[in-house]
Amino acid sequence: MDKTADIKKTIKLQSVFDVIHDIRMALGVTSVQHMEILLQVMMEEGRSQIEIARLVDMTAGQMATTIPRLRDKGVIDDYPVKGRTKAVDLTPKARRVRDNIKG
Repeated sequence: MDKTADIKKTIKLQSVFDVIHDIRMALGVTSVQHMEILLQVMMEEGRSQIEIARLVDMTAGQMATTIPRLRDKGVIDDYPVKGRTKAVDLTPKARRVRDNIKG
């Protein structure tokens, strides 16, 4: 890989880091695990907690304790969709942060 490609890759990685940092600061999310979940919800709202758990390599039990923490921070809402299955959406506050990043 040439030097120009390395520089472009570094700039792209720095941009990603800056976006993640901005989200963390704006929403007060400090845990990496919480951030992983939040980013998954930001990419696609309405997924089930089980689906998100699979995507971030967590158990259902871990999700059951983590989701309330994110709800208490005011960044996600969960709601029943079928039986005991719950889906997850962003709160209006978190949606505004996401939409401001998208431009």
